[in-house]
Amino acid sequence: MKNFKAFKDTKIRDIPRFYVIVGRNGSAKTTLFNIFSFLKDALSTDVNIVFNKLGSFNEVISRGCTGNIKFRAKNTYKNNPVVTYFLSISQKDGKAVIDKKNLKYRRCRKGQPWEFLNFNNGQGSAVINKQILDSTEEKDLQHEDQSLKSSDILAIKGLAQFKRFPAIIALSELIDNWHVSNIHVNEAHNIQQAYYAEHLSTLSGSLSKIIDYLYSNHKEKLNEIIEVLQQRIKGIPKAIACHLKLDNSNTSASFSALFSGIQKLCPI
Repeated sequence: MKNFKAFKDTKIRDIPRFYVIVGRNGSAKTTLFNIFSFLKDALSTDVNIVFNKLGSFNEVISRGCTGNIKFRAKNTYKNNPVVTYFLSISQKDGKAVIDKKNLKYRRCRKGQPWEFLNFNNGQGSAVINKQILDSTEEKDLQHEDQSLKSSDILAIKGLAQFKRFPAIIALSELIDNWHVSNIHVNEAHNIQQAYYAEHLSTLSGSLSKIIDYLYSNHKEKLNEIIEVLQQRIKGIPKAIACHLKLDNSNTSASFSALFSGIQKLCPI
């Protein structure tokens, strides 16, 4: 990522499926989360709407920088194919414009990548091959020219709706399935009980409902989490820890209430 607030030129490598970031106030944790949220939100709207949520393009671009805001995401799939997505955003006449985006595919960790998507200012092309085999060569790729209705729309947003762009669908699903939660202690205490949740909300307000979900559907996994908590957080009283051992007499509602109390004792 380049020129996105505090991240003038930053790389994060080998991100696992579950990634926890801990840091002091002012260490740019929220800014990092905003990057993931930015790309995900841009899939459902456009980049100008997302910039407005963050203030404006001028407030997001790193101080003292006059270039573009850039993202490059690389993902490795099974059998070692590598997919790289590049996005460059500039400002024109007071509005954000996606002046370049491309999607490259490489079947192994080495070798020259193939270009599956290439758009500049709303104009470009995408590969429509339904399947890429080991025997497929770059000359076999079938490209289709496309025009977006606006230069502030991600090409993968529209093209991912069509089955003839399988590589773009895969990238869109990857971004759309990101679940980012920026947990603040004060927000975590404001427990919301009115909805069902399998994933943490962006401000962790659904934390007790996640526990409720685990209690009802994955008790063994929840017991493993509790055992780790007992080992790592000394502030959990032994009496509460004993009660947390799930048995048939405990109800989902009482467990959620008990967990809420633990949050206040041990906000970490």
